[in-house]
Amino acid sequence: MNEKNASIFQEILADMPAAFADAGHPGFHLTAPAHFTIDFWGAIKHNDYYHIMYHVCPKPGDFQEDTVFFHSRSQNLIDWELLPPPILPTDEELRLNDGCICLDGSGNPVMLYTRVPKAHPLLRTHHAAYGDENLIEFTRICGDPPFLTLEKHGGPAFQGGWSDPYVFPPRAELSWL
Repeated sequence: MNEKNASIFQEILADMPAAFADAGHPGFHLTAPAHFTIDFWGAIKHNDYYHIMYHVCPKPGDFQEDTVFFHSRSQNLIDWELLPPPILPTDEELRLNDGCICLDGSGNPVMLYTRVPKAHPLLRTHHAAYGDENLIEFTRICGDPPFLTLEKHGGPAFQGGWSDPYVFPPRAELSWL
């Protein structure tokens, strides 16, 4: 975790007591531990737990920077356990955008996500990271090129800013990894 991401994560964690003391903070609904969320994504049931990933933004109205993935899991969809961020942006990345979590042909969890580079935020690429059997730690799949770019997506041309890869159906075999 780089210093900036560690600082953002610690700021959000430090603000959790105030958020949970707020009478308007939902008691039986998954919400950001503090601050606010943009997207909930990566929902999957795996090894008797429901998992969900989500973005937490420390600055209202500014989701372009300082957005961090959060991860929670539950066995009953009422009581949620906050887990460490699955992956964090590198120094070269403005942020990471969501995607999905699915299982590869061998049953291994794979996170598909969008990389948003600082140098060219509209030239987004889609990448993958393998998760451990409990979906706690994820390891980015090293190497370039990414598994999908705007130039090789196979669809019609459109301007940059594309994001959020998803695999249909969720248990599809990912033969391209």
